Amino acid sequence: LFDTNELSETGWNHISRLLCDKTSFQSTYASNHAIQQLGSRPTPPFIRHYLMLNRNEDKLMAGRIKVIDAHFAKNFHLHHLGEIRPAGLLPRTLRFVQLGYTECDDF
Repeated sequence: LFDTNELSETGWNHISRLLCDKTSFQSTYASNHAIQQLGSRPTPPFIRHYLMLNRNEDKLMAGRIKVIDAHFAKNFHLHHLGEIRPAGLLPRTLRFVQLGYTECDDF
């Protein structure tokens, strides 16, 4: 895949969104967790990170890790919790983060 043509920054950003759509928790969780490689060309570090996460045989866990990485690992502020809709999702989200990379059937 993509072996012959160079990709622009815009192209890499589109691939990044396919692999980890950060627009919402649900979008991140529903992102592609199956693509594991993009041919032999050099890839940006953020793309390599998502491809590595996709190597996890447990695709639900890959989704959970992406949610934690994308929404809770960097620049997280408590006011972001107020943006979680519907409101009933907040306790499940907090449990999801509390359990970290362990099994969580509530998400």
